This record gives sequence, structure tokens and C-alpha cells, in this order.
Amino acid sequence: MSLVQDLYTGLKRIITIEDRIVQVADNLKRLQLDVAGHGERLARLEGKVELLKAIAPTRRRKPRK
Repeated sequence: MSLVQDLYTGLKRIITIEDRIVQVADNLKRLQLDVAGHGERLARLEGKVELLKAIAPTRRRKPRK
């Protein structure tokens, strides 16, 4: 290969890698928002379950014979 072809191939790889890094960074930003939203939803659900446990009457079992 010639020096020009080697340089072109190297630059092409660098640009491709840079594009992939940008895409991964964008994906991570979107995932961060999703994960934060799921954390909030989980906290609300946990609160509801705890509230239901506190409010629900206790069940009494029949004594075994």
C-alpha cells in the first residue's frame, strides 16, 4: 500500500470510531433518563405497597385441629 492509502485508511478508522463514540454517548444519555424514570416509578410503587400493608386488615387464620 502507498503512504496515502495508509493515511486515508487510518483517518477513516478514526472518523468511524469517533462517530461510534458519539452514538454511544447519545444512547447513554437516553438510557440515563429512562433509568431515572424507572427509579421514581419503583419508589412510588414501593410506597403504595407499604401503604396497603399498613392499611389492610390482618387476616386471622383458623386454628388447626
